[in-house]
Amino acid sequence: MTYYQILDEFMKRDFPEFLIQKRTRRPPKNPMNSLLSYLNSLLYVTIIEQLRQTPLHPTISYLHSTKVKRLSLALDISEIFKPVIVDRLILRMITLRMLDHTCFEERDKGCFLTTIGKQKVIKEYQRKLNSTFFHRQKNKIFSYLQLIRHECTKLVQHFSQQKSYQSFRIWW
Repeated sequence: MTYYQILDEFMKRDFPEFLIQKRTRRPPKNPMNSLLSYLNSLLYVTIIEQLRQTPLHPTISYLHSTKVKRLSLALDISEIFKPVIVDRLILRMITLRMLDHTCFEERDKGCFLTTIGKQKVIKEYQRKLNSTFFHRQKNKIFSYLQLIRHECTKLVQHFSQQKSYQSFRIWW
């Protein structure tokens, strides 16, 4: 079973309006695809902001193909944080019923967040980025935003041959 099929199995009984059915973009075809696309883009911008504070060049990547005007390194790093930040945030907002039909609108052959929906998502996204947890390996408290910055720093250390890169792995 694919990741999105498992997600649909979870949502099917209590939240059928949030089934993904099939991952669609440009435009997203339903509320779940709309949430995924919007939050992925917020995460992407956050990572770009953190990359710009390092000497790393955001167009040079190791996982995604490099294309003109594409900051592929941010896409690479986002793969680490999508399950940790985006997916968990979506599940939290849905299961706590923070989103409803007023948060989405059908237009231009797609489904998009309304202004109210965007405001709710951004507020929760910021709350998530600023929330903290105890990092076992570093033996200190990190916010999720600091964790993203730390991941960028680890890549800098790797490329400058100071330390071998070990990707962040969730332990909880």
